Amino acid sequence: MAVSPDNATLASFSRSLTARVPDLRTGQLRRAWRPHRAPVADAAVDASGGYLATAGADRSVKVWDLDTGAPTHHLEGHSGVVLKVMFHPRRPLLFSGDDQGE
Repeated sequence: MAVSPDNATLASFSRSLTARVPDLRTGQLRRAWRPHRAPVADAAVDASGGYLATAGADRSVKVWDLDTGAPTHHLEGHSGVVLKVMFHPRRPLLFSGDDQGE
């Protein structure tokens, strides 16, 4: 689960591999989609509240534009399940780590 810095948007993930992003102010569902081929282990929203990063058990990290729902980046190269993603609070950097220590 991830919440935007302004507390307006929540991203949640289920065992059915579905991600849901409602607008917390209105209660309306903004997006629902399958971000990975395996479960999402972690997620983070950037400081602007415009991008969502997801860490997948499929060994990939993806970045999504929350306004359009489109993927902006698909990052591969981890040798294990990606367990953590984190945006830098002030710079345009994304960090990730997997269960192999990479």
